[in-house]
Amino acid sequence: MELNYRELFVIVKIAVLLTTLGLQYYLYKILRRPLQTTFTGATALGNLVLSPKHILLAVMIILNLPGIYIAFGGAWPVPNWLAQVSVYPYAVWQISSLVLVAFYFPAQWSYRYVKARRNPAQDTLIQENEMKKKDNDSIDKGRRTLLRTSIMAAPAYVLGASSIAAMQPDDYEIVRKTITIPDLPEKLKGLKIALISDIHSGPYMDKYDMDGYVNVVNSLKPDVILIPGDFVNNDNEQVVPLCDAFQRLQAEYGVYGSLGNHDYFDSADYVANEIQNCGVNLLRNGHSIIEPRGEKFAIIGMEDVHPNDTFDQHFKPAVKGLSPELPHVLMCHKPYYLEHAAGWGVKFMVSGHTHGGQIVLARLFDAVLSPATLVSSYIEGLYTADATQMYITRGIGMVGIPVRINCPPEVTLFTLA
Repeated sequence: MELNYRELFVIVKIAVLLTTLGLQYYLYKILRRPLQTTFTGATALGNLVLSPKHILLAVMIILNLPGIYIAFGGAWPVPNWLAQVSVYPYAVWQISSLVLVAFYFPAQWSYRYVKARRNPAQDTLIQENEMKKKDNDSIDKGRRTLLRTSIMAAPAYVLGASSIAAMQPDDYEIVRKTITIPDLPEKLKGLKIALISDIHSGPYMDKYDMDGYVNVVNSLKPDVILIPGDFVNNDNEQVVPLCDAFQRLQAEYGVYGSLGNHDYFDSADYVANEIQNCGVNLLRNGHSIIEPRGEKFAIIGMEDVHPNDTFDQHFKPAVKGLSPELPHVLMCHKPYYLEHAAGWGVKFMVSGHTHGGQIVLARLFDAVLSPATLVSSYIEGLYTADATQMYITRGIGMVGIPVRINCPPEVTLFTLA
């Protein structure tokens, strides 16, 4: 039985959820060790015995509950504001947990290595120090109390700080690039093309956010606007606020789009029809020819290349009847097909899909250190193969966890030369 995109994505998310829950259980075992003291207090129901370990467990359970919401695709009717305020702390806590466990392993290994290499004289000295510690029991209790308080404060800090951050607007970056295309007619030089992608209309991208990005794109006064896919996150209804916002996009020679993989999670035909009706010229394995300043320029749009598809089966119908000598730009949602495009003689290609990694641990010149590099070497920016140039935008939306680290949303403006 062949799984569709939506079913496959749910399976992946459930697998990730189970992995993160395993990580959380292991982290709990690490953090509970210093927590030994219990607190007793009077309540209406009698004396209440409260253990810091139980408090830690309760806080960690609360922080991990949004993972269930994420795993099942946000299908439950949870208000957007609640999803944002709860999932942001979850995302930050998961990342913090991963870092903590990653540091714990080498520290534990180093401790055991040093302990194994100690000589008997060192053990005797340690025993003597342990005897002295008994005389400073009050100091040790103070240290243990401080440690317990710190451990208990960590989840509270993450919960509070990230909840506040969830309500703050994301910073975005306007990236301006000059793209030199060989033999480009003089009249086409200076043509301005705006690129915006991976909107993911849904719980973490509402109409207010999209209205803001529409204003940004319009302020650039582009000649053409390109949107290479992932208009919605995973549901047909998410296209409604997107269309309400994107119908205001303005470009002299039009707004053009192609579908991404997330647009297929429910009904691609429904999403495509609504997008077409709101003023975006959706190219589904097709092309459109514009004539800025009297020179012809082709805009080519491909359907998303599914796992069982090939690049050629989508590209061939998209360029049927189109002269290969005509200046053009290709919209292909996934950037994995640069070499295929080069084989067909494509001059300029724009993609999204990767979100620039979304979580970037470090940058070194043009190199990006991100978990996304495990999937592909194409992450963000400009790449070339033979005479073909491909630009990957970081997009503006988020998927999975609503967090971007060292990877701001991007609106791109190309100037052809």
